[in-house]
Amino acid sequence: MNKTSPQLINKFQQQKTADKTRKPGCSRRYKRALVGVLSASRKLLPVRSALARNLETFAMRGTVAALGLLVVLTARAPAVTAAPSCPADFIPLDGRCVHIYTENYAGSAPPMLWPEARDLCAAKATAGWTTELAKVDEAFLSEFSAHIVSEIPGMTGYIFWTGGSKVNGVWQWTDTSPIDPMGYFWYMSSPNPNSTGKYGMLVPSGANNRFYMIEYNESNVGPSFVCEAKAA
Repeated sequence: MNKTSPQLINKFQQQKTADKTRKPGCSRRYKRALVGVLSASRKLLPVRSALARNLETFAMRGTVAALGLLVVLTARAPAVTAAPSCPADFIPLDGRCVHIYTENYAGSAPPMLWPEARDLCAAKATAGWTTELAKVDEAFLSEFSAHIVSEIPGMTGYIFWTGGSKVNGVWQWTDTSPIDPMGYFWYMSSPNPNSTGKYGMLVPSGANNRFYMIEYNESNVGPSFVCEAKAA
C-alpha cells in the first residue's frame, strides 16, 4: 500500500486553502455585479416611464390633430343641393324644374312661332306654380345638353325656343331681366347687333352635342321649347 508523502499532503492543504480563499472573492464580485445591474435597472425605470408617457402624449396629440383635420374637412365640404320637388310633367335640371316639349318629336304637334311656344308654356302653370320659357346659362346648358343626349337622343338635332327676346334693341328674358350679350351661352358671334333676329333659340353646335343660343327671326318656327316652373 502506497503511503502519501508529506509533500503531497502539504500541497493538497495549500490548494484547499487557496480554494477557500477564492470562493468568497468570487461571491463578492458576483454580488457587486448583481447590485450594479439592479441599480442600473432602477435608474432606467424612470426613463422608461417618461418614454411611455411621451409616446402616449404623442399618440393623443396625433388623435386630436386627426380629429381637428376631420372637422376642418367636413366644414369645407360643399353642401349637396337636393333636387327640387317639381310639378307633374316637369323634371329637375340644374336645380330647376323644366319641361322639354316633345309633342312635335312624337309627331303629334306642328312646329310653332315663339309667341305660340310662350303661350303653351304659360298654359302648363298649376296651383302653386308659375311657368315661363326658360332662362339659360352655361351651367344649365351643360346639364340640358347631357340630358338630351342621354334621355332623348333623337332630339340632339332639334332646336328649342328659350325665354330670350329682343325688346327695343335690348335682349331680355321673359321676366324682363337683362341678358348678358357677352355670355358664353351664346353661339359664336351671337348676338349680332346687325341681325334681324328677335327671339332666342337653342341650337346644337355639332361639337360634343352642346347647345347654344342664337337669335331667330320672328317669322321662324321651332319644333320644341324649354319651359321652366317656379313656385308661386
